[in-house]
Amino acid sequence: MNVIILTNSASWGGLEVHTVAVSEALVSAGHHTSVVCFGDHAFNVYRDRLPKEVALVNVGSPERRSVWSWWRALARIKAEGAILEKGTWQTGGLALDCALRLKARRYFTVQQLEPPELPPLTRAKHFGAIPGTGLWWYRWRWSVYLRSLVPHLTICVSETMRRRLAANYRFSEKKLMTIPNGVDPAKFQPDAKARARIRTEWGIPDDAFVFGSVGRFSPQKALEVAIEAFATVVKECPGRAVYLVLVGDGDQRSMLLARTESLGLEGRVLFPGFAREPREAYQGLDVFVIPSRYEGLPFALVEAMASGCEIIGTPVGGVPEAVSSPKLGTLVPPDNPQSLAEAMIQAVGRDSSDRAERGRAARQHVAEHFNLRTHCMKIVSLLQS
Repeated sequence: MNVIILTNSASWGGLEVHTVAVSEALVSAGHHTSVVCFGDHAFNVYRDRLPKEVALVNVGSPERRSVWSWWRALARIKAEGAILEKGTWQTGGLALDCALRLKARRYFTVQQLEPPELPPLTRAKHFGAIPGTGLWWYRWRWSVYLRSLVPHLTICVSETMRRRLAANYRFSEKKLMTIPNGVDPAKFQPDAKARARIRTEWGIPDDAFVFGSVGRFSPQKALEVAIEAFATVVKECPGRAVYLVLVGDGDQRSMLLARTESLGLEGRVLFPGFAREPREAYQGLDVFVIPSRYEGLPFALVEAMASGCEIIGTPVGGVPEAVSSPKLGTLVPPDNPQSLAEAMIQAVGRDSSDRAERGRAARQHVAEHFNLRTHCMKIVSLLQS
């Protein structure tokens, strides 16, 4: 079978990891696979990252294209199966959905990020007296619902996302399926030598206590909340060498640097930059902090769990599905620096054997329930069925 995976990637992250993993699964199952990128930037994100058997194609910007425009752009690519990797619910648009349904025998979308919460229905009064219809609310829900009609299947990376699409946006239950993101436990596992090596690279003592994150610097990730909470940790743990390492890059880098400086945390909050291979970065952390405002099911979370890190996060998206019990991690309300600081201080004071047991439990949990290879093969099997 000829299968295309379409993506509008902006930078390397969870969606891109998933795209590569699905392409690897397709190749291993004997399918001819192409990754179709929307524009030069997305094309460059995947350069040198795909299996050599996978073709990389650039069809240009997805902005304001008709069904006919998409049809012509994809005309030279054979596709009995098509998968659209969606970082947001708007990715590609309805015109692309229609073109792919016409072109491919099987067309799936993979929803990586939960849609916005449906706001309460309100009706304005026109001319001060005539009640409105709340048309804006119906238009909002309709715009999301339309994206459910054309694909044969919408794959959600968390059960929370599946429930929201069904309940709030009226997606058909028959066309929804949850296949979580995951991790290769063989690639992400505790490594004492890597831990020493990366801490030396960061200039951090081996006996220091290190919090950290790995990912994009964006408003979604709420890393400024982690910095504010960490300022409290430094104040409340004066006898401990504690550090916060933010591995990654993004639009909020300047803001995060300025916030660090304003709180007097230079030298305690480190910004080592983007990590092409984040496996060693997780080894340098005692606690992985993920204070996100919204999520799908973040790859960085399950990678950190597989690496044996203790987890402190927020109960958004699919995070509670991975951190499903207190022994696997601590969840605090989003946008709450005080609650986050309290959880971080508790982690600093925790017995090392207790922390190690939490790491072992987290690693076992993701190995049993969030195996990336197994989940990608489910998608391949659905395409073949």
